[in-house]
Amino acid sequence: MQTEFIDKLEKILPSQDYALLRQKGIEYITELGQAIWTDHNTHDPGITILELLCYALSDLGYRTAFPIKDILAEINNDEPEKLSSFFTARNILTCNPVTLNDFRRLLIDIPGVKNAWLRLVEKPDPQLYIHCDQKRLTLEEDKEAKQEEIDIQGLYDIQLEFEEDVLLGEFNQTKYRMNVISANREFSLEIYLPSWDKFVTKVASISAFQFAEFPLAADANSYIRSAPLLYQKKGSLTFQDSGETYKVVSSSRFSTTAITTAIHEALGGALDLLDHYHKSMVKIASIFESVKQICHEHRNLCEDFNRISGLDLEEIGVCADIEVTSDADLEDVLAHVYFEINRFLAPRVNFYTIKELVQSGYTTEQIFDGPKLIHGFITEDELEKSVFHKVIHVSDIIQMIMDIPGVLAVKKIVLSSFYHGEIKQSGESWCLPIGDFHATRLSIERCKMTFFKGLIPYFAREDETLDRYSELLSLERYNRLAAREYDLAIPYGENRHLTSYYSIQHELPETYGIGEAGLPRSVSPLRKAQARQLKAYLLFFDQILANYLSQLGHVRELFSLDPTIAKTYFSQALYPIPDVSDGNVPNIGTLLLEFVQSLDLEQPNIDLDDPASFRSQWQAFLQEKKTQFSEAYKKLDPLIEDEKTYHRRKNGLLDHLLARFAEKFTDYVLLMYTLDQKRAPAELIRDKLKFLQDYPEISSGRGKAFNYKQEKTWDTENVSGLQKRVARLLGIESFARRTLSYCNVEIFPHPDPAHAGKYLFRIFDEYKHDLLFSKKKYNSKEKAQEAVEAALQAVLEKARWHVKKDFDKRYSLFVNDEHGAKFLIGDKKYETKQDAENAVTLLLEYFRKNTMCEGFFLVEHLLIRPRSIGDDLLKICVRNDCSECSGFLDPYSFRITVVIPGWPERFKNFDFRLFFESTIRLEAPAHVHVKICWVDRPSMLKFEEVYRPWLDALANEPFDQSDLTNKQNDLLAVLDTLKSIYPETHLHDCREDAGERPILLNKSTLGTIS
Repeated sequence: MQTEFIDKLEKILPSQDYALLRQKGIEYITELGQAIWTDHNTHDPGITILELLCYALSDLGYRTAFPIKDILAEINNDEPEKLSSFFTARNILTCNPVTLNDFRRLLIDIPGVKNAWLRLVEKPDPQLYIHCDQKRLTLEEDKEAKQEEIDIQGLYDIQLEFEEDVLLGEFNQTKYRMNVISANREFSLEIYLPSWDKFVTKVASISAFQFAEFPLAADANSYIRSAPLLYQKKGSLTFQDSGETYKVVSSSRFSTTAITTAIHEALGGALDLLDHYHKSMVKIASIFESVKQICHEHRNLCEDFNRISGLDLEEIGVCADIEVTSDADLEDVLAHVYFEINRFLAPRVNFYTIKELVQSGYTTEQIFDGPKLIHGFITEDELEKSVFHKVIHVSDIIQMIMDIPGVLAVKKIVLSSFYHGEIKQSGESWCLPIGDFHATRLSIERCKMTFFKGLIPYFAREDETLDRYSELLSLERYNRLAAREYDLAIPYGENRHLTSYYSIQHELPETYGIGEAGLPRSVSPLRKAQARQLKAYLLFFDQILANYLSQLGHVRELFSLDPTIAKTYFSQALYPIPDVSDGNVPNIGTLLLEFVQSLDLEQPNIDLDDPASFRSQWQAFLQEKKTQFSEAYKKLDPLIEDEKTYHRRKNGLLDHLLARFAEKFTDYVLLMYTLDQKRAPAELIRDKLKFLQDYPEISSGRGKAFNYKQEKTWDTENVSGLQKRVARLLGIESFARRTLSYCNVEIFPHPDPAHAGKYLFRIFDEYKHDLLFSKKKYNSKEKAQEAVEAALQAVLEKARWHVKKDFDKRYSLFVNDEHGAKFLIGDKKYETKQDAENAVTLLLEYFRKNTMCEGFFLVEHLLIRPRSIGDDLLKICVRNDCSECSGFLDPYSFRITVVIPGWPERFKNFDFRLFFESTIRLEAPAHVHVKICWVDRPSMLKFEEVYRPWLDALANEPFDQSDLTNKQNDLLAVLDTLKSIYPETHLHDCREDAGERPILLNKSTLGTIS
C-alpha cells in the first residue's frame, strides 16, 4: 500500500508558475519595447495588465493539469454521461472463445451446467478417402485401390456434466435405488435407465415412459467380490421409446424366481419413478438447447461442433481401516472423508468476483482474458483442476484422509471402480486406472470404512454420517455468482466547469473604469473614450483565454466517436447568449454598435458608463437577439476552422485513437487519395469513425464464424467476424448478408390485374427510395432480368440521360436505351430545369460509385463437408501418388472461399483489388487458407440462387438431411464454376498509345478479335 504524504518540494509546471510567467513577460517587453518603455515597476499600468494576464495564464495551466478523468467529465447539467470514445474492460478486453478452456468457461457459465469438456474429433463420420490414381475424393473405402484416409479437422465433441437439481436431483447418472419386499424378503434394486443423450432430441414429443415385461435369464451372469461379499444377479429391462435394453442389478442372495417377482412388483407401482425420469429429461433438454445455442453463437471460423453427449461415469468405492484419536467423532470424521474424496474425484469449477481476483494478484488484463461471462470469472487453475482423471493414486487419498482432524493413521486402504453397475477394477492398493474420458464419482454405498481406537474396531452410524455429509455439501462455496455483467466502471471525474471564464477586466482596479462600476458621470469624454479603448483592447486577450478554456472543456468532443461533431476548434462568446454562452465581460454591451444605437441616449437617466442605467434594456436585447446571436456565432465556425483544416485535424485525432488499439489505416489512406483525392479526407473520417464505433465487436470477434442456426439467413448482420472487420477496414458501408447481384434493383409483378403476368423493375437507393422505374412491361422475370442488365449499363452513360418539361411545367428525368427509345423514368419532379440537370449529375455520380453493391460472401468449406453418403464432394488437384502437402489433399479443413462482386467502381480498380486481397488474407486466422473469386453479375446471381437456399436448409433444426444434401450439391456445383474476372486488355500494338493498361499474368483478360 502506498503511503500518502505532502511533498514540501513539489515542483510546479511552468504554466502554473506565476513568477516565471511574469519574468518571461518582462523579458519580452524589454526585448520588443525597450526604445519606448523603460519603466517596468509595479506601479506601471502596463505591468499591472501583464501581471493580470500572467495570473490568468497560471489559471489555465492549473485547469489543464486537472486529472484527465475530470477533464473528460466536463458535461452539461452535471448529469453523468458515458463517453462514447471509451470502452469498458468487459467490452474491450474480452474475446470470442479461442482456446478449449475458453469454450469450457462459456459452457460452465450456462445455468444447469456444472462442467464441460471439449475434444477434437479424430475420425469424422462419414470417413473421407482420397483416391490417388483417380485424383478424387470418395466416401467409399476400397482396400484394393490406392487410397488414403482424410480426417477433416476443426470438429469438436462436447461432454457435459450437469448440476444437481434442487427438486429432481442428479442428472449425470440415471441410477435409481429402491428397496422392495417380496415373499417377506427385502431386495435392494439398482435400476439404470438410459442417459439423457439417448432422448434429448425427441424428448419434447415424449409424453410418458413405460417399462415392458422382461425376462430374467436363469443363467444370468454373476460374480463374487470380497470386502464385503456381494452376490449380484443381472436382469434386462426394455425401454419402449428407444427400443433398447437396459440393466437392472439386484444386490441379494435370493433365487432368480424371487428376484424376478420382486422386480415385477416394484415396477408395477413405479409411476413416480417414471414421472421423475420424464421431468428430468425435459429439464435436461432445455439446458441442452441453451448449450447448442451458445455453441453456435460463438463458433470459430472453420470450426464446428460434432456431438454433445453426457458423462461416462465410473463410480469409485473405497474400503479402508482408519485409526483415530480416542475422542474422535466417528460420524464427523467419516463425513469429512466422504466430502474430501468426492471433492477430489469431482471438483467444482468456482466463479470469482473482480475483487477476489485483484486480491489474489490478477491484473485487469488477466481477469478479463477470455469470453464474456455473466456469473463471474473462472481462472485457468480452476479449469486445470477439473480435468478427467487417467489414474487415481491411493497415496493422494491417504493424504486427504490424514489431513482430516482426528485421524492418526490409515492402516489399510483399497480402491475399486464400477462402470454401469458392474465392477471394473477391484482391490487396487497402489493406483486405480480410469477409462478414457470417464468422470469419477464416489459411491458411498460401495464404501466400507472401519475405524480403530487402539485395537478396538468401530463403525460410524450411517444415518448420522449422511446427515453431516449433506451439511458439508450445503456449506461448500456455491460455484455460480449472481447473473450480471461483471465489469469495471469508467472512472467518472468531477465536473470542474472548465469552460467557465471570468473576464480579466473584473480584476483591474476600479480606477481603470472598465469594471462593473464603470466611470462616474462627471469624468471627461476623453476619459470615457480611454476606458472604452482599454476595454476593447483587453477583449482580444479575453477572447484568446476564453477560447482556450472552451477548447479544454471540449476535449471530450475531440475524442468523441459522434459523427455529428464536425469541428475540432472550439470557442465561446464573451457576451452572454442565453443557453449558449455565459460570457461575463463587464459592460460589453457598450461596445456593441447595434445595442448602443437601440438606446435613447437623450434620456438623462441612461449613461453608457453606468451599467445600472441600462441593465434592463441589455437583458431585453439579449433575449430578443438570442436566435440571431446563436446563428451568427455558428457562422464563425468556418472562419475559425475551414474544411481542409477540420479534415486534417480530425483524421489526426482518429489516427491517435486507432493507435491506442495498435491499428492503422495508412495503406487505405494512400489508396483512397489515389482513387479520389477530393473526397478522400471526408470518407476517411467516416470510415475511421465506423471502425472505432464497432471496434469491440470487430476486434474480439475477428475469428468468429456466423451462427448458421439463426432463423433469418438473409438481409442480416449475422456474418463472420472476419467479414465485419474487413468491411470496416475497406470502408464498405454494410457488411450484412444481402443480395449483391442486383443490390439496388427489384423486379416485381405489374400491380394492374389487366397486365397480369407482366413484370416491371425499379432502381432504388440505400434508403429504399425509388430513383428510376422501367417504362416497358416484360413478359417474364427472365426478360426483366435481361433488361435490368441493360439498364444498369445505361445509367452510367451521360448521353442517355435527358430532361423533359411536363404539362404541369415541372421537369422530370428519363433514360434512353441503345436505340434512343425511352427506357427508364425518374420518380421525382423538379421545379426548374437547372434542378433537374443537377439531379442528373448527382445520379450519375451515385450510379458510377455504386457502393450499395460493395460487399462479399464467405463460404466455410467445413460447413459443406459430407454428412451422408449421397453428398457430393469438393474437387481436388493432386499427383497420382498423393505426394503433396496434406493441406492440398484436404479441401475442407480450415479453408474458405470469398466471393466478391467485380463490377462496383472501386472493385474494378486493380490497386484496390490487390489491397482487398492482401487485407483479407492478413486479417484471416493464420491457419485458414483463403480462396478469392472476383465474379461478374450473372455469376453472382447464380451463386446467390443456390447459396441462400443452402443457408435456409442448414438453419433448420433439425435439418432435413435429404433436403440439405440437394441444396449442398447445388452449391458445390456452382462453386466449382466460379472464376475470377479481370479487366480486359489487349496485346501491345506499336501503333497504339504507349499509355495502355499493361497485361499482368493471372490479373488480366485478353479481349476478342473483331
